[in-house]
Amino acid sequence: MMKFRVRFKHALSRCVRKGFSVEECFGLIWEETLEGIELAEASQSDLYNELILWARDWSNPKALSALSPAWLSDLPRGAPAKQQQPFRASHL
Repeated sequence: MMKFRVRFKHALSRCVRKGFSVEECFGLIWEETLEGIELAEASQSDLYNELILWARDWSNPKALSALSPAWLSDLPRGAPAKQQQPFRASHL
C-alpha cells in the first residue's frame, strides 16, 4: 500500500503543479495508479478515503501545519493561477 500511496501523491502533485485542480485529477490519478500497482479490493476503500482526506488537507494551506510526515513537505502545493489545457493522463 505504501508504494501505491507514494506514487499517487506524487502524480497528484505533478498534476496540480501543472495548473489543474485536485478535483480534476483525483479520480484519473486513482485509476491510473490502480492500473500500475495492484491493490487488494479490501484495501482500496480505506486507502481511497485516506487519500481523499490527504488531498483535502494538502490542498488547504491552513491545514498543512497539521501534517506530520516530513516527506509530505517535499511535495509542491497549490496551483498556478494561469489557465491550462485540459488534463490528460499522457501528460504525466
